[in-house]
Amino acid sequence: WGSKVDGSIGLGVYPIFVLNYCPLTVVDKARNFVEFLSDRLFKDKDDPFALRHVRLVGALDEVLQWPGPKVVLASLESLVTGFALELFLRWASSPKNCI
Repeated sequence: WGSKVDGSIGLGVYPIFVLNYCPLTVVDKARNFVEFLSDRLFKDKDDPFALRHVRLVGALDEVLQWPGPKVVLASLESLVTGFALELFLRWASSPKNCI
């Protein structure tokens, strides 16, 4: 999860956010469908929805308070409205951002 053997940087270096209006509700709903998941996900008895390396947030300010580079998975799935549009409008003009 962190640095790789070949010297490249892993995702563990950057905070990862899921930005959604109801982030905990999304994960809870996914838990309701565990019977459709592969048994291999549960062989270690770990909760596949624990998301240890992901921060579930419900407000844009929670993401913006973190300085430096970050990975943001924002809803909705289009750039018509929602957090994805807000972030795109804020970050697209900067050459430092990868969108």
